[in-house]
Amino acid sequence: MWLILWQFQESPVYHLYGALFFGALIFGVTTGSLLAVNVLLTKKRLKIHSWEQWLKDNHFD
Repeated sequence: MWLILWQFQESPVYHLYGALFFGALIFGVTTGSLLAVNVLLTKKRLKIHSWEQWLKDNHFD
């Protein structure tokens, strides 16, 4: 609804830039949070307690 009304309102360009910036910021924070949760769950599922131990166990030392 807002997008339909937005074309009839005169708004400065910096409002558009601000909306794009905050949209990108929210997208980045959201995807970063989802990735962090995914990494933690995978780490727990695979029982990886430390990166150094995993490297040693898989012969990457």
